[in-house]
Amino acid sequence: MIAMSTKQTVKEADNVFVLMTDKYRISRNMRAQWFFEHFHKHIRLQPKHSMECFDSEIDLVSILPANYQDYHDLGSDSQYAGEYFISAATKVTFFSRRYRLAFVLDLSPSISSVDIQRNHILLDDVLRSVSTCLRGLVQPVS
Repeated sequence: MIAMSTKQTVKEADNVFVLMTDKYRISRNMRAQWFFEHFHKHIRLQPKHSMECFDSEIDLVSILPANYQDYHDLGSDSQYAGEYFISAATKVTFFSRRYRLAFVLDLSPSISSVDIQRNHILLDDVLRSVSTCLRGLVQPVS
């Protein structure tokens, strides 16, 4: 009986994308801990087909191998199957389901003055910029 060995090559990960839980805030220390726990180790991407499947504190979402530009079919699941190695050159991006933003606006009386060179009130520019920013933030990702 001949045992056939199927040696799978371990690819170096160029980019790793992980999703953090939305139940509580994940600190930078916990993110760094995740990185160092996986540093110089092999990781494997487990296929998940819906957002409900991501229920851990930090879930692995996607991996791009080193030199991924050389691959022809980026949509092929089998092409990205296998094990990956996280090195010092690997970039890890942490995504959150919720973000908090704070806006600091200068609403002092001086901002309500008229700009005589352009014939308008400066406060209008501030409010228009905030409005444009908020509209962009609530747009669905397509």
